[in-house]
Amino acid sequence: MKDSLYAIGIPKGLFSAHQKAPEKLAQRPEDIEPDDRSRGVAIPRLGKLLWLLLERAGSNILRELPPSGRRAGSISEEMRHLKRAAEGLDIAPGIRLSDHLYTNAIDYEKRRVHARLRAAAETWPPEFAPQAFLLLEASEVISSEVVTGLGTVEIRNRIQHTGIIRAEVEPPFLVLAVVGEHSRREGYLALRAYAQPVFSGNQFVPAEREHDRDVLRALQQAQYELRRLGVRMAVKKVLFDITLAAGSARPDFLVALLDEHSGVECKFALQILQSDDPDYLELRSIERERLGQAGLVVSMAVSSVTPEAIISEARRILA
Repeated sequence: MKDSLYAIGIPKGLFSAHQKAPEKLAQRPEDIEPDDRSRGVAIPRLGKLLWLLLERAGSNILRELPPSGRRAGSISEEMRHLKRAAEGLDIAPGIRLSDHLYTNAIDYEKRRVHARLRAAAETWPPEFAPQAFLLLEASEVISSEVVTGLGTVEIRNRIQHTGIIRAEVEPPFLVLAVVGEHSRREGYLALRAYAQPVFSGNQFVPAEREHDRDVLRALQQAQYELRRLGVRMAVKKVLFDITLAAGSARPDFLVALLDEHSGVECKFALQILQSDDPDYLELRSIERERLGQAGLVVSMAVSSVTPEAIISEARRILA
């Protein structure tokens, strides 16, 4: 029996978001799974595929800092991590995602995506729909338009997201769009897209709302402060359910610490409580109980998350 408390699992099967029967594609219901824990929204398959790629690339991790200086990073480096991860994923049998993944709008605008996909379609496995993917760092998402620094891509259908426009979430966004054939008359088009807010333009850690970015900033600042104290810290944003003996759970973060003076290492789950709604708190309490059977759990109200509070918890756990 499926655990009804949590419902975002790793997407099954191929890295595919387009099926045959193209005349029905635009109206086709998405493979969605509700996130009952915090938002009561549905995550479409494109969103889960984007998260899978981020997970495989390690982009959902605030990686530990170098021994000194600032963390190096750039948009191009983040995209390289993602393209490398795409080498291990298939769109169809024998068709690697990395061969049909494009990270700038120019390739689409100049129709290079269309030409390569049309050529590949000649030998594409017949039971699978030819498709390619655009992975774009966007400065704006407007209804069905993805605005990037290198051009704007028009999506055939309204861009999917978790209410970021209504909530006035600021950029940057990472957008995954599927390019396929809806009809022979229209040819290959960017059919659907999912927009995911991320921490920054050179750190693609997913963040749904501005307060998520505030939490990530506090965690990152704590990394620098802890480094001065001889403590290394890495933080992973959890995207999919973790299966435990007591049931599924999905904490906000997993945190790893290493005290370079004593050699003590430890890991803990970090819950960020974003609401005082009784039903929400009850669900998080159940999650905390499940996680507590597997290891350490720290719960903090979003309003109390500061670098100082995180450092205090880290030192307490290492003591």
